[in-house]
Amino acid sequence: MIIIEDGLSSNAPHIREIESHNMHYILGAKQSDHAFMFAHLDQSEQENLVGHHQIADAKPSVTHRFRFQNNVPLNESYQDLKVNFLEYWEERKNGRALHFSLVTDIPLDRDKVYQIMRGGRARWKIENETFLTLPDSMCQ
Repeated sequence: MIIIEDGLSSNAPHIREIESHNMHYILGAKQSDHAFMFAHLDQSEQENLVGHHQIADAKPSVTHRFRFQNNVPLNESYQDLKVNFLEYWEERKNGRALHFSLVTDIPLDRDKVYQIMRGGRARWKIENETFLTLPDSMCQ
């Protein structure tokens, strides 16, 4: 089983609970909540330890860019908890752009980053197409 959740869930106690049940995870990770991890990645970038990958889709003219690194400390308080980090940019020819980042326990490489990104984005698709379109009367 793979747990897919937003950035509120990318904290050490929750990740350890997921791992204690032998489940996998793909969790959102905002830079504002994980300054230590992003600083670590920037340092790793300077040392050429970060992977990069780019995919160009002809239709609908989208470029997918990835930055990733395995075995990254989640935060300053829990440096012993290592996660795999994935940062994603989607750039469209019309100028529209998306950017987000994820942490996972699934090892990342150039062959997996697109699939992991799609898994992380699946939560948004479900939320946007289901919960956010229901009439207010159904949500009460």
